[in-house]
Amino acid sequence: MTDKVNFSSYVKEHFKSTLNQLAENKSKADNSYHTKYITVNDYLNNFSAEKLNTICHKISQLEYGCDNLTPIIIPKTTGLKDNTMTTENTRLVCVPSVQDRILQKLFIKYLKNYYEEIYKVFCMYDHALNKGYNDKKVDYVDDRGVPKKKTIYGIRKALDDVIEYRSKYRYVIKADIVKFFDNINREIAVKKFEKKFIGLNDDKELIAIFKSFVYCDAKLDYGDPRYKKLIKTYLKELEGKGVRQGMPIASLCSSMYLHDFDNWIIKKEIPYITPLSTSKVIEKRRAPH
Repeated sequence: MTDKVNFSSYVKEHFKSTLNQLAENKSKADNSYHTKYITVNDYLNNFSAEKLNTICHKISQLEYGCDNLTPIIIPKTTGLKDNTMTTENTRLVCVPSVQDRILQKLFIKYLKNYYEEIYKVFCMYDHALNKGYNDKKVDYVDDRGVPKKKTIYGIRKALDDVIEYRSKYRYVIKADIVKFFDNINREIAVKKFEKKFIGLNDDKELIAIFKSFVYCDAKLDYGDPRYKKLIKTYLKELEGKGVRQGMPIASLCSSMYLHDFDNWIIKKEIPYITPLSTSKVIEKRRAPH
């Protein structure tokens, strides 16, 4: 680990390169979710050192405020007609602005670099965040038919674990925490972050920017007009609570919330896989051969 710098300095050093990485994804660089949404390419074309200095100054002064999120309705099953969509058969995903998405990505990288031990503790079981900490070597055969090994991580590893456990155990219990992200207590999330990550370091910049991320909400006018009534229902129901799916930090909040439960399951020596709010608990008895 390199010598610690404050978050605003880290942003100044890495913001542009992270923006360039987003722009390299040609299929998404021009994605626009509403008429006022600034795409990755638009942001890149208008980027300046002056704009970056303003962002970093606001972070250092604990004054940075996130842009409103863009609400997007996602059907839980295919074939739903617009007039049959409800809060029960759809989910709300909220997309941050390009600028805020970059800051959240840098926030996670910063924690991984400078708070590595506690980051590793919280993210060990989170397949969205644990690359490098919970990887797995698997056998495969390349195009020439040569047996080789490769490292897998993330959701790919989770799926491989499910396949492996399913061949060993008779039963798999799948559990889903209904509307988990939508019911995260923001105040508790911030307190957990302050206590577990920051501790005695008194890193005011990190606390302030994390609060800005967590308390950020979606704007009705940014949503698809076809679903305005449904989005309005969602936003009224979720007002002042929850962490929105679609934000890079949502998974970190999930990991902090589920950490005690994860540890309890592991201590019971029960094979357990948790891709965010969906858990698979594998029965301890082996399947008959």
